[in-house]
Amino acid sequence: MKVLMDILELQEALHKVDKGVGNGKMLPITKYIEVIVEDSKIMFISTDLNIWVTSIADTVETMEEGRVVVLAHKFKNLIDKTTVNEVLLSTDGDTLIVKGNGEYRIETIDEEFPDYTLEIEKEIKVKSEELIKNININKSAIDDEMVMPCLASFYIGDTMATTNSKKMCYNTNNILKTTDQQPFLLGRELADKLDVLNGEVSVELTKDNAILFTDRNTMIYGPLHDGIENYPDIQSIVHNFSFEGKVEINTSKLNNILGRLSIFKNTISTDGVTIKFAKNFMLLSDLKDKNKEFLNYTKKHKLIEDFEIKLNIDYLVDILSSIPQEVVTLYFGEDSVVLLEMDNVNFVLASLEDAE
Repeated sequence: MKVLMDILELQEALHKVDKGVGNGKMLPITKYIEVIVEDSKIMFISTDLNIWVTSIADTVETMEEGRVVVLAHKFKNLIDKTTVNEVLLSTDGDTLIVKGNGEYRIETIDEEFPDYTLEIEKEIKVKSEELIKNININKSAIDDEMVMPCLASFYIGDTMATTNSKKMCYNTNNILKTTDQQPFLLGRELADKLDVLNGEVSVELTKDNAILFTDRNTMIYGPLHDGIENYPDIQSIVHNFSFEGKVEINTSKLNNILGRLSIFKNTISTDGVTIKFAKNFMLLSDLKDKNKEFLNYTKKHKLIEDFEIKLNIDYLVDILSSIPQEVVTLYFGEDSVVLLEMDNVNFVLASLEDAE
């Protein structure tokens, strides 16, 4: 194998493929990446045996085709610290030779790299920026505690939904741009790797309940989650609430207040914030009512004075941190929940008493 490659393109390719590198506990080869040079292209492949990430570069000067399996972190760290414009990659027996600022030799292994096969059932085109933006918004309500296995997933169909049963995000942005696609559950581990995609993305669903994301030079493949029949109907839950109070608030100002109150929260047990709605402002305090601060409404629509609710402060910060716009609408009046609304997205957060 012998190929000359632009350093920036090589660094970008290794940054992407590093997303898929495993920890080597189940199989040591998952700490490695496979490098294949053929047809005037170079391909980098990584896997943790569950998800595969492939990055392809075609602006290379190929002198000799071939393949090599090399330790991922050592190869990537060397390339990250390389400052010349081009790098020559070649092999000599069981060694990868990297010629850039100097000449460096990395041992390789002569093993077959894990592969996957797929039978495509349906292809959908999406915009990567829409996909990633909506995943980042919905991520704030996904289950990290595995209350139910299916809740550690993004429900994706004509809407997108996430919940851990105490906080919910219902997103009516149809990122798939289709109404005839059966919904599926995209796991968080796979979703977290999609931020390396650019431009138009092809989403291919397979017959064995897996999914392949492909842009111009990146492929990400992995299984979908089971249990969609057990996923709660978030849309119906959201629509069943009736709120008498409605105000608009500045997102960053509220987040800053919560940050200050969080300094005094109880680190042993779940702590919260008490919100009292007054005529022109909301008063926020810790549960012992020792530390407090008020926030003026940006706009009032409907008001219930002296209404009070206790919320999980960490969950509320999670939601606010995922909201990209300056002002959000807050609905209140139900004893058990509040609802935050932005554009086509609704966040529902259970009261601290109801969550317990």
